[in-house]
Amino acid sequence: MKLPRMTLDPLWLALPALLTLVYVGTLVQYPLDFWYHVTTGRATATSGTIVDRDNFTHTIAGQPVTNQDWAAQVATYALYRAGGFPLVQFAAGLLYAAAMAVTTAGAWWRARDPRIAAGMALGALALALSNFGIRPQAISLLLFAVELLVLWQCGDRWWSVVVVLLVEILWSNTHGAFPLGIVLPGLFSTAAAWNAWRNGGWHALATARGLRCYAIATLLAMAAAFCNPHPGQTLDYVFGVTSRATQRGIGEWMPVSWGSPSGIVLLLSLLAAVAIVAMRRKSMQPIELLLLVVFGVGAVGVQRMMVWWGMAMALALAPHVAALLAAWSGSRVLSPEESRAVRASAASPVSFGMLLVLAAAVAMSTPWTRAYNPLLPPAKRQAHANDDPYAVVDFLRQSGYRGRAFNPLEWGACLTWFCDPGIKVFIDGRVDFFPDRVWNDYATIGNAGRGWEELLRQYGVELVVWNQQLSEKLPTALARSSRWKNVYQDHLATVYVLAR
Repeated sequence: MKLPRMTLDPLWLALPALLTLVYVGTLVQYPLDFWYHVTTGRATATSGTIVDRDNFTHTIAGQPVTNQDWAAQVATYALYRAGGFPLVQFAAGLLYAAAMAVTTAGAWWRARDPRIAAGMALGALALALSNFGIRPQAISLLLFAVELLVLWQCGDRWWSVVVVLLVEILWSNTHGAFPLGIVLPGLFSTAAAWNAWRNGGWHALATARGLRCYAIATLLAMAAAFCNPHPGQTLDYVFGVTSRATQRGIGEWMPVSWGSPSGIVLLLSLLAAVAIVAMRRKSMQPIELLLLVVFGVGAVGVQRMMVWWGMAMALALAPHVAALLAAWSGSRVLSPEESRAVRASAASPVSFGMLLVLAAAVAMSTPWTRAYNPLLPPAKRQAHANDDPYAVVDFLRQSGYRGRAFNPLEWGACLTWFCDPGIKVFIDGRVDFFPDRVWNDYATIGNAGRGWEELLRQYGVELVVWNQQLSEKLPTALARSSRWKNVYQDHLATVYVLAR
């Protein structure tokens, strides 16, 4: 059978998205945010109303809460009911892959070279690896990539304003990064205003069509940010999450450690960007510089911003990388027609075979098939991380224990999903919702600090479920106390109940 002739172009352009699917499909991590979102989605779906008060803990029970991600939570719950955690993980992989595909398309549109587009997108992928959790951020990345591409490619057309509006409405109901949907058109507006003023003075500001589109898109995005069930808490939610998470030292909200793999990748990307800007400063557009500065500074300050920096950098620098490579090779930049002709002359059935091999790798790296993939290490073939508390959950459900529990925040939402309403947890991963008093008491008890036992009594705790890998101080103190009885123990968890 004669194989169809094709170039390597499709392989290059598909590579970032396919590698993203492989990575997310074989990702093994404790799904911290996942259980909270699926639990809240269940509560919303079954009650028919968006959860606006805490129903899961005994420390902030009845306190008003903001579920900005309500639409993503309902979707997560629906997926979980249909296919369990594997289906949710696969759906997240598709969203992340789609975001990388859009980023690749944007880089290709700006550089007109599939290899450069793939290289820039792979750089964005490397910067995003630490942010690929199974949570609503997956859709957030796709919305960011779509809005960035539309603003850059079609920002002077009125229909782009409609796209920005619809994206921001969806964004403000699915993930807390929705302010970026305002930042993007705001940056394009600023750059367009600078270009108009520089080329035609103040009069040009009033007549520049592109500027009008960007400015209107910015205003509509600001209005759309409040098109959610909690418009009065929109700003409080954003600032509350960022400030409290930073104050409490949550890793992803802290600056990246420069000696870590993520820190090294970030440093290399920043150095490369600075070098390219220095060599191409006369050709840089204002919007390119704005995107690099704003998102570069954000990535340095907050680890969670690295993913946005990667996607913005890919589009901003792609044409300049293409120009530099052409200059270093001593050749001129080919037109799109010339580039296609050159690549068509190098067409080979081998390219088709390589694409099939990569597709097979993706097929064997899904949440359902990875257990049978001989190329994956054993740790990558399992469905869940080794610190998942499923054994202790089974014990609690079979034993019938009920009441108020003290638990690690990482396990709070999981215990709620499996054991609520019989067991009410002390805390879960919503670090921004818990007041300082509860947070400080959580730290004191978890470290068996002064007065830990009295604090448990004040909170009415009857059950302690603890991860021994976090700290042995609390289990040691419980074992020494006559008020507590050990009823469960394994390599990971320990359970103590009040002695009767």
